[in-house]
Amino acid sequence: MSEVSIPRLERHRRAIVISIVLAALLYLGGAIYSGWQDVWAAIVRIGVGGLVLTLMLSLPNYGIRFVRWARYLAVLGHPLPWRINLNIYLAGFALTITPGKSGELVRSLVLKRQGTGYSTSVAAFLVERTSDLMALLALVCLGGLANPQARLVSLAAVALTIALLFILGRPRTIDTLHGWIERRGWTQLARLTHIGMKVVNHFHLCTRGSTLWWGLALGVLAWGAEGTGFYLIAHLASGTGPSWGQAVFIYAFATLVGALTFLPGGLGSAEATMVALLMASGVGGGEAVAITVVARMATLWFGVGIGVGALALASRGGADIQAIAHGNLIDVNAEMEG
Repeated sequence: MSEVSIPRLERHRRAIVISIVLAALLYLGGAIYSGWQDVWAAIVRIGVGGLVLTLMLSLPNYGIRFVRWARYLAVLGHPLPWRINLNIYLAGFALTITPGKSGELVRSLVLKRQGTGYSTSVAAFLVERTSDLMALLALVCLGGLANPQARLVSLAAVALTIALLFILGRPRTIDTLHGWIERRGWTQLARLTHIGMKVVNHFHLCTRGSTLWWGLALGVLAWGAEGTGFYLIAHLASGTGPSWGQAVFIYAFATLVGALTFLPGGLGSAEATMVALLMASGVGGGEAVAITVVARMATLWFGVGIGVGALALASRGGADIQAIAHGNLIDVNAEMEG
């Protein structure tokens, strides 16, 4: 029975610091290339008030997504007191920019100590990511209506959304695959598909009927709030900027690109996509860089800051995350239970 160990938090701290340094170099390089005076002038136009307003629009994103997360755990038969659950959920954001989806592992570890099996917590994580994907695709479709140049991308997003809904409605596919593998005596692969069956069966509970549409609606509201913040930043920086539909399209599409590259936090890929699409919509290079930097500070890095605060609070007040925060090695049975 194989085991894996969660790395010490010190390693995560180093990864976070490295990510911050790389991000700073990326943003500085973009500013120098685009003309730092133009970038700084656009940042001044956004001002502290614009940044605060955007942060206030980012907060609903985390709050709405937490409500959805809590609902998924309840549907899977593992509701938790909201204070404990909120701390666990937010702490995962501290490790958003570290490789290997460490945030997911931290949540699963702590939820296991609360009586939630790994297959359940992983299923909840996968449902949440799928809901986010579908919500971003929906916003891409919506933004495409106001952006004629993006009609083809919007049609592709509609097709992908329909394909996802079709796949989610056929959970027996992996059961059939597991049986086929088992009959051929492929023991190790059969163990993996057996674990996959557990996750998929839990996954299906959260992706049928009203639960699916409810989760999708909350995802659209959550990411739409951040898209609106992006729109406000663009207008403050450039005076006119893209329309609301165009801004939401740019933000949602760049976020999707960042997620699909599997880079920590989409670092680099999301920024490059935002700048390119802003410039394609008529925004100047310096302004596009300024809008992107401020937007990422108010979304990605704001979330990391909230996560670090939640993790620090948990390490003082709760023994569950305290062991991780103090760097103890925690062994996890790789054969997920539940």
